[in-house]
Formats: sequence, structure tokens, C-alpha cells
Amino acid sequence: METGIQRTLSASFAPGTRPSSRAPSRPRNSRNSSRASLRYLPQDVESMAFPEGTVGAEATELLHEFVHPQHNQHEPLFGAEPHADGGEDEDDAASLEIRRKLPWYKRPSPYWFLLVVPFAAGATIATAAPRIELFTELACIAYKDKYQVGEGNKTTDSLVGITTLAGGLTDAEKQFCAKEPRVQAAVAQLNMALMLLLGILSCMTAGWWGSISDRYGRTRVLSIAVFGLLISDVIFLSTVHFHRVLPGGYLFLLLGPLLDGLCGGMTALTATIHAYLADCTDQEHRARVFSLFLGLTFVGFGIGPTIGSAVVHVTHSALSVFYIAAGMHMFYASMVWLVVPESLSLRRQLQARKLKREKDEAARNGPQKSALAHWMSKAFGFLAPLALFWPAAVDSNPLKRKRRDWNLFLLAVAYGSTILLIGSYTYKLQYTSEAFGWTSEQMGYWLSAVGVARAVHLTAILPLVIKFFKPRPKTGPVNLPSESYEDLLQSNADLEEPTALSPPSAQHSSLPFDLALAKVSLLVEVVSYTALCFAADSLTYTVFTMAGAFGSGFGPAVSSVALALYIQRGGVESGKLFGAMSVIQSLCSQIIGPSVFGTTYIKTVGTFPKAIFILAAGAVIFSFTILMFVRLPSANASFHPGEETAMEVSHEADETLVDPEVPLIIVDDVGGKSDSPSTSTHGSPAL
Repeated sequence: METGIQRTLSASFAPGTRPSSRAPSRPRNSRNSSRASLRYLPQDVESMAFPEGTVGAEATELLHEFVHPQHNQHEPLFGAEPHADGGEDEDDAASLEIRRKLPWYKRPSPYWFLLVVPFAAGATIATAAPRIELFTELACIAYKDKYQVGEGNKTTDSLVGITTLAGGLTDAEKQFCAKEPRVQAAVAQLNMALMLLLGILSCMTAGWWGSISDRYGRTRVLSIAVFGLLISDVIFLSTVHFHRVLPGGYLFLLLGPLLDGLCGGMTALTATIHAYLADCTDQEHRARVFSLFLGLTFVGFGIGPTIGSAVVHVTHSALSVFYIAAGMHMFYASMVWLVVPESLSLRRQLQARKLKREKDEAARNGPQKSALAHWMSKAFGFLAPLALFWPAAVDSNPLKRKRRDWNLFLLAVAYGSTILLIGSYTYKLQYTSEAFGWTSEQMGYWLSAVGVARAVHLTAILPLVIKFFKPRPKTGPVNLPSESYEDLLQSNADLEEPTALSPPSAQHSSLPFDLALAKVSLLVEVVSYTALCFAADSLTYTVFTMAGAFGSGFGPAVSSVALALYIQRGGVESGKLFGAMSVIQSLCSQIIGPSVFGTTYIKTVGTFPKAIFILAAGAVIFSFTILMFVRLPSANASFHPGEETAMEVSHEADETLVDPEVPLIIVDDVGGKSDSPSTSTHGSPAL
């Protein structure tokens, strides 16, 4: 007797039809495509621009696809029309029809941002090195009345009390001041204050601005975010020129990140751009658009510092780079304010507003909270996703006490410990200025060299290592009762994102390799940071920092292991997992990391400035030690049909024919008999 699922599979593999891993009832596109797509890309600039940053597995695959495109070469880059609303009902179809009739300059498209992103990214990273030089000069001017050249011991430890500003500096004073420990400590204090202020406010407001973009449109939030960016530029340039008359001297710079952070900062800006790209791109082409966006961003990060250094060399002024960056930001803002059309339909906005009103109404009718508790829940609500990592109870022998699964928690701790290194990049730039006398021009060339080394590793070396050394999934047949299989397939069809069920061998066979890759990447970074402690000249320092960029395989590997451990628990929402990991990244890279490394550099710059490298090596060693306690699920673990287990299927799966290396699925009849194996799966190893 032929069961319903057998008839479905037979129809799927009938002659003249293309095999598909999707259930017939699954919607063609996700209703929440924007939010689900954000996990593919990093949410802050430092994650991609500096070697300490961690890029996840999805972003690495997209970057590799940008360099080595291999799929769908015969298809256009984007769909013929933007499927922002999914076309799942009459309202969406009507919205699409209206958009088709609009002229190209009024139609939402990824091109509005893809054409600008390399220039904007390059301008942003080009200011990293000149910023340190200008901060040092401002601190030197503030200290001028408090020391004589060669008598640095007359300076004070307090940054807040230094507001007596005098005239400019001679070249001799600049050279002396750049090596003055107390001036370097003041610059480190200023850097730490700016980073913490922007980081804390961005973490607290980015989620709120994201919710606003769902209810009132992407372009409105983008307009506010770029306004904050422009205000920050204006305050920076004004402080450099008028620090003698502004209240607080160069401490007036703190007003810039304060206003920028209230507007969401770079975190809200990049997240909203990613949502815009997802809105105006259909599911089939979305990964390719993200690949292009990420690749063009890396192009900007690679050439930006070099162009900035060339500008400084020609103009003999570090401030000229900031005028170019401000001009680029002004052009960017003008596009958002005047040209870029809205990507989110009015129907979607009204639907989001309705859901928000219902949620607020339920909160008002529920248990009342005190004003303080209500404010705390709003201000620190972004920490709620971290509850996902809390050790979950594991069913075991009823005669024994229940145990908890700490694997995901340990992995999150190891991930956060490594992400702390992002907070050290500005102090590394300071160190090069103090130790080697580098100017912003030389620091720009160094940033480009390290960025190129990292991009080569992510796009060429790491994919080759994975291709030749990662074990393939086992291809033995998987026997499942047909009724249980139907239940699994139905639960899989109800998911918002295209997913598929993966047999145990596919889930477990590559986990030891992924965990080993994460450990090896950490060892590379340990060696790099340890060697920096012995770097006596700028050449060896450059070589060792470029070598450290080859440890960036930690991000993709740990993301893969985290997803597998999350699935083992029964989790099905991979977006929730990567969202929780992005919270860890924001906390550690924007708040904890700058605090720890900034305090260390301030305390040790006069005696042993290389202490930040020892601290970095210690953080990586701690992460490596934590990973040693992670216990992977056994490759022979039993597969329980009633368990909710799902893995994401890539958009290429629908374009791939039957893969002979994929496990053969034999669906048993209720009576235990097995029909002839006339069907199999395709794409990623999945049912």
C-alpha cells in the first residue's frame, strides 16, 4: 500500500520534473525575509575591517561566492522584478504590480546601496589611522603648558582636568609628544570614552530603531542614522578647528558619539541596509546580493587605507581624509533623503504597527510592572536573546538526577572571549605610533596589508582547506517509519525559512573538523600575539600581524559548531541563534573589549605598552581552554523521529539535480515493508 508521503516523493521525482526538498505546503518566500536574512552579515564595521574581527560562516561563504562565483551563471544577478512582499496573497501581488509600473528611479533595488558601499566603506576605514594622529596632537596641545620638552614628568594623570589650551606645536614637540607616556594615556582615555559611549548607546537603541523600521519604513530610519553620522563628522571637524574656544576643549568630541549612538550608530545603519537589501530581493537571489554587498565592502576596506595614506602624503595633512569622508557621508545622506525609494510596502508597515499595538495592549492588560522595572526591561531588552545559551536540562536515566548540557554555553563563552580582541584595534594603532613613530600614512598602508592578508585567507586559503580536509557525510541509507517521516516533513514545512531535515551522519560527521578548525585558528592567534611581544621593529610587527589574520577561520568554524549543538537541543530557529551571537559580539567588541584593553593600555603605556598583546594572547588561550571542554554529539547517536530537528537549506538546492553521494532515504510502510528505493534527496544532505 502506497502512503501519502511516498506518493509525494514519487511525484517529486517523476520523469520531466525537478526534484525538490521542499514540502508542497511551504510558502514560496518567507514572510519575515528581512529579519531572517540579517544573520548572513556582520553588524559592525570592525568585524570586517580589522584582523581581530570575526566573520561568521554565512558571511565567509558569501565572500567566497563573490570571488569564485560558481552557481546560476546563466541567470541575472537579480530577479526581473523585486519581490519585496513575497507575492503570497492578493495584496502583495497588487503591490508588486504597482512597483512594476514605476520608473526605475522610483523602484527599490539593491543597486541603490551596492554602487555606493565600496566608497562608503573605504572612506570609513581610511579615517581610522588619521584619527589617532589627530587625537594625539589635540592631547599634546592640551598638555603644552604643563611640560617642557624633555620634562614629561610634569604632566598630570587626569584627562578631565586638562582644558588649558595653548597654540600650535612645532615638529620637535610633536615628535616628543607622540612618545610621551602620559599623553598616550590621555589619548587612550579619550578613545575608550568615545568607543564606550557609542557602543553602549548603539546596543541600547539599535534594536529599537530596527523595530521602528519595520513599522515606518527603512528609509526613515536610514535618514536618522546617516544624520547621526553627519553630526558626528561635523562635531569632530569643529573640535579640531575650534578646540580653544569650545567648552571642555577636545572633550567636546564626546558629543559626537553621544548623538550618533542615540541615532542608532553604525550598527543600526548597517542592519537597516541589510533589511533593505532583503526587502527588495527575492529569496532565490538574496544570497547572491548579500555576496556582492559583502565583497564590495571588503574591496572598500582593502583599498580605503591606501587611498587615505596617499591623500595624506599629497596634502601633508591628516585632516584632509576626514573632509573626504565627510563629503562621502554627505553624498550618502543626500541619496537616502532625496533619491532612495522605500522598500517596505505600506501594507507591511501597517501590519507591523498593528502587531505592536496588540503587544502593547497585552502588556497593559497583563501584570503591571513598576516604572523602574519597565524602564530596565526596555533598556536592557537586547540582552534577552542570551537566555538561549543557558544550559538546558537533558533527559537521562529516570533513576539518576537530571544533568544539564553546557556545550552551547561554553561555546558562547569561548566566542565572547575571542571577540574581545576587536576592542584592542585602536590601541594597537596607538602602539605603532608610540613604538615605531608611524604616521597616519604608514598606519594606512599597514591596515591595507593586513586587510588583504585576511581577505586572501577567507576567500582562497580557508575554502581550499575545507574542501580537501573536511570529511564528507556518510552515505548509508536512513530508514524511517513513514508516519513519523510525514510528521517531520509537515513540521518542517511550517517553518518560515526554507529548511530541511538532516540525517545524523550529515550533522555529526563534520563537527570534529569544524571544532578542530576553530582550535587551530585560535592557536594561530596565540602565536601571533605572543610573537608581537618580541617584535623589535616595524617589519617584524607587520609580518606577525599579517600572520594573525590567518586565524580568522575561527568565526565560520564556531558558527557551524554552534548551529549543530543548537539543533541537537531541538532548536529550529537558526536566526534566533545567530541573533544571540550578534548580541555577544556587540557586548564584547563595543563595551567590554574597549574597557579592558583601554584600561590595560592606560596603566601600562609608560612601563610596558606591549601588555595589551599579552592580554590578547591570554584571552585567546582562555577561549581555547574553554573549547577543550565542549563535547560533541556522537556520530552514532540515535535519531528520534519525533524530535524537532532542522537545518537550513541553501538557495542553490532547488537548482541541483540528484546527488549520488547523498544518503538514500528508504521510507518504510506502516507494516514494516519497504518499497523499492526510487527516490533520494538532493542539494545539502537532507531528507
